[in-house]
Amino acid sequence: MHSLSRFGLGFSAALLAFAGFAQTAAAAEVTLYGQMDAGLVYKDSKGASPTFTMDNGVDVSTLWGIRGTEELGGDKYVRFVLESGFDTDTGKINNGHTNSSNDLFSREAALTIGSRAVGEVSFGRLAGFLGSTGTYAQWAAMGMNPMQSNAPDAALLGAFDNSPIMDNTIIFKSRDMSGLTLLGLYSNGTANETGEFSKDTHMYSLAAGYKRADLSISAVWQMQTYPNSASSTYSEDAKPTHIFFLGAGKTFGDFRILAAYEHVENARRVFGGPNILSVAKFFGEDKINGRTLDQRSDKGFRIDSFSLGGFTHVGPGTLHASVKVARAEWRGDKVAEGYDTDGTRVVYATRYSYPLSKRTALYAIASYGDGSGMFDNTAQSQAVGTRAYGALGLHTKF
Repeated sequence: MHSLSRFGLGFSAALLAFAGFAQTAAAAEVTLYGQMDAGLVYKDSKGASPTFTMDNGVDVSTLWGIRGTEELGGDKYVRFVLESGFDTDTGKINNGHTNSSNDLFSREAALTIGSRAVGEVSFGRLAGFLGSTGTYAQWAAMGMNPMQSNAPDAALLGAFDNSPIMDNTIIFKSRDMSGLTLLGLYSNGTANETGEFSKDTHMYSLAAGYKRADLSISAVWQMQTYPNSASSTYSEDAKPTHIFFLGAGKTFGDFRILAAYEHVENARRVFGGPNILSVAKFFGEDKINGRTLDQRSDKGFRIDSFSLGGFTHVGPGTLHASVKVARAEWRGDKVAEGYDTDGTRVVYATRYSYPLSKRTALYAIASYGDGSGMFDNTAQSQAVGTRAYGALGLHTKF
């Protein structure tokens, strides 16, 4: 009887504990969200035959996710986010140009703890500040892209480099201080050793953003280092890659004008996202003792990029336009004869978005990129450097 009573007391305590957990869980707010995009795309690249295809994620990325927040009492909270991309036309997982593009939640998987009086810290797989992907992406948060589009040349990636999505990432974001926010990032998982600490590359970044009703300003510094490069990918003297970004947007009546500048030192690529041009795409493999030109060089590309554009309401929709210029120079080891080592790309783009509802819109995009110098070196660099692009499609959010 005594042991039965002890069992009864223990069982009752377990039920009470479970009931308390259920009440706590019920208090957490969990949201399913996402967006889908499908478009008809025409592309005519220099040196290649024109193509006409149906693509997904043309204007906005096709994705779905789960996010939740639990209040811890006072001003403290815990938040999580799990996000995955997929193809609209096939349903397959597609998380773009990441190290683990076929893993379910490889767009973002993060746990956050925060205080509304101080700020928050996030841990997990997260994108950096240079871009429009992820919770802390500053191009999106500060509205730095005048085209408000994900299309290859309409986006800032037509002339700018961006941050990767990284494992083992820690991000701090301050509270909103009258429109000003400060952010810091460290990642020890930027190489292909997905899920483990990287022995080869580390990422550091700082950002500041100021946003009011009619004015937004964004400043970002990012550094990628190669601490063990002597025995891995790069030269033992490989210099860190630095990126400096500064952008601003201002509203004048019904017009929003945006300008941005980016400077890159010792880059191992030109541009970002789907427009990435590696050293091999400019100068061929050029291997000596099994090491490519990129791996032998202590320096990389120096790039200066500019963007100027804006948007305004025309009829029921919004009309966007921009011009972007990128000047790139290879400063690493000498290349083979016949290759240019510097070049310029200019991109002109326009977009019209017609809302069918608050969540659904039709869009039309047209852009033309003109590359010269080293953008004419190979068929691969020409395909990105000089091309006409047009798209007509539909996207919806939920």
